[in-house]
Amino acid sequence: MISITRTIYSIDRNKLYNLTNKSKEILLKIHSIFPFDLFPNTIVVDEVKVSVIYRFFFASEQIRDILIKDIRSVYVDSSIFFAALNISFVWPRLIKEKTTTINYLRKNDALRAKNIIEGLMITSYENVEIKDIEKTTLVKNVSTIGRTQGS
Repeated sequence: MISITRTIYSIDRNKLYNLTNKSKEILLKIHSIFPFDLFPNTIVVDEVKVSVIYRFFFASEQIRDILIKDIRSVYVDSSIFFAALNISFVWPRLIKEKTTTINYLRKNDALRAKNIIEGLMITSYENVEIKDIEKTTLVKNVSTIGRTQGS
């Protein structure tokens, strides 16, 4: 009985350690463009979640963390100069899908974020273990997986 308890404790401790390491590794960080957005918003992507930081005024912000496993779709709206990244998600207790939008991004940044997030979504859905992959290799591979054909 004691050895089973130790084994479970060891597994849980390793799982916690792995999640902590995954959350520390930033795969992508992009900002909206000043002066079109007076208080530029930020998107931070790691292996586990996407953090969207909305800034409203000096020293005031709202941070929204969306787990990769809760994201349903990611799409980019683009115009001549800028792009908007849209992330649709369902939180476990919500019945209805929600969408968060980040405007005034550079087109390349928005497309790179979309590709990385979609690649992480696919690896999550397929239960691919990515914890031991080096950051640059991981970003390259998930970007390739998430890239839309023809773009």
